[in-house]
Amino acid sequence: TAAQYRTILSHDMDSRLVASGAQAPSIIGVPRALQDHANNLQRTYENSGKMTAGISRLGAAELSFSNTVDKHEKDMTLVRAQVQQHLTQMQLRLQQELERSKRRIAGQVHHMNQQLETEWSQCQTSMLSEVAGALDQVHQQLEHVGDSLQLDLTSTLQDVKGCAAGIKETIVATERDWMRAQGQLAMFSSWSMAW
Repeated sequence: TAAQYRTILSHDMDSRLVASGAQAPSIIGVPRALQDHANNLQRTYENSGKMTAGISRLGAAELSFSNTVDKHEKDMTLVRAQVQQHLTQMQLRLQQELERSKRRIAGQVHHMNQQLETEWSQCQTSMLSEVAGALDQVHQQLEHVGDSLQLDLTSTLQDVKGCAAGIKETIVATERDWMRAQGQLAMFSSWSMAW
């Protein structure tokens, strides 16, 4: 804390005064040996002051390091929260976009299916109309059969064969288109379900 930091600085200043070499006052009448012993004690006192100053600086460094670690942890917590929020929002946007794409594809597939059914119905109607027209031609030609019956029947048979061949080609082409469209529809449906 700030109070602890001020206390450490105060001890450091006191220790620096001791380490600066300040002499203890001489006492008149003290024997030389005792004075030398006092000088030795003074050097010990100075070394103790230096160690105290070092401990004070170490404490200040420890406090500074602790404050740095605390600030770093707070910053990391804030960064993690921001990253988590950003990823959550991104996931939500992607999920919404996927849902919109799925609905759009499903609508397109449904519209395509309706269109294919309509075209198939129109094709069936057209083929039945062609068959009915061919039968009408046969009946009309049979009604006018006379002396040239064989020739007329042969001509009619050729017309029927030609009509049948055309209808067969139309049916085969229509079935081929229908199967290809169904295959595409199945592919779109599978892709839509996969999303």
